[in-house]
Amino acid sequence: MIYWNETAHTIPEARVLAVQIGLDIPQGIFCHYADAPKRLLGYPTRQLVISREDTPSNMNLLLGPTWGVDAAGVHRIWRNAVLHLEQQ
Repeated sequence: MIYWNETAHTIPEARVLAVQIGLDIPQGIFCHYADAPKRLLGYPTRQLVISREDTPSNMNLLLGPTWGVDAAGVHRIWRNAVLHLEQQ
């Protein structure tokens, strides 16, 4: 989560991907209360899944090299939810 909140906004490719899928990347450690949900891993993970851009390279780009440890569970939850909705 530290990478998403403090580093992703400094990577040009991450900023481009964020614009493409409609994400607001946190700009560092300080945030207003209204921005708090965007600082959690579910926000970028959900957008990646919904936009069908949740490839390992894109997850790495936005969530950092340890995303598999940090966000694998969140990714699995969102992936299952989207697949379930598509089957209805």
